[in-house]
Amino acid sequence: MKRGLIVTGGFCNVERLRPRAEELRGAGKCFVVAADSGLVTARALGIEPDLVVGDFDSYGGPLPENVEILRVPAEKDVTDTVLACEIAVERGCKSLTILGGTGGRADHSLANILWVYSLKRRSIETVLTDGDNEFRALIDEAAGIPYEEGRYFSLFPVGPCAVRAVGCRYPLPEFTELTLDNPSYAVSNEVAGEKAVVEVRGALLLVRSRK
Repeated sequence: MKRGLIVTGGFCNVERLRPRAEELRGAGKCFVVAADSGLVTARALGIEPDLVVGDFDSYGGPLPENVEILRVPAEKDVTDTVLACEIAVERGCKSLTILGGTGGRADHSLANILWVYSLKRRSIETVLTDGDNEFRALIDEAAGIPYEEGRYFSLFPVGPCAVRAVGCRYPLPEFTELTLDNPSYAVSNEVAGEKAVVEVRGALLLVRSRK
């Protein structure tokens, strides 16, 4: 399955993400897109993109040679990150990993996080990670969360949602409704053993964060 690696601007813990980027790039069948100033992040990670796309309002340096460049207008209906993802999907990517995309402007961060859910609704499995935080969407499915020291997980509904969670410090042994009336209800849980299992009826965002 062809995978897309989207490198964006914003905050990025390069040291933590470098092994993951190298693993994805080295696995083959991986299409790498740098979105605007994501080119700086890609270089810091030591990976060469296949495509650089953007209006280049946040990057004004030299562009790489022998790499496809797509320059787009600044006035458009989507962000450079969304455009990069759409191009990767159009070129056959069935799953996406987005590196960066948080920090800085809150509106861009929120748009990127919600975009993960939008892609999931289109059956495009997507993970957004800045190295310290990881976001993915779950819709009517079960997912295992492996133990990792210093890592918390939180669940946020993005529609009608009931959750069952086992193998964690604060279990939900029966399906429990999550609502935006109390968005902090399922914040800061921890994996208790080798892994926790979250089963979802409906849709939610799974957020994994480090201390």
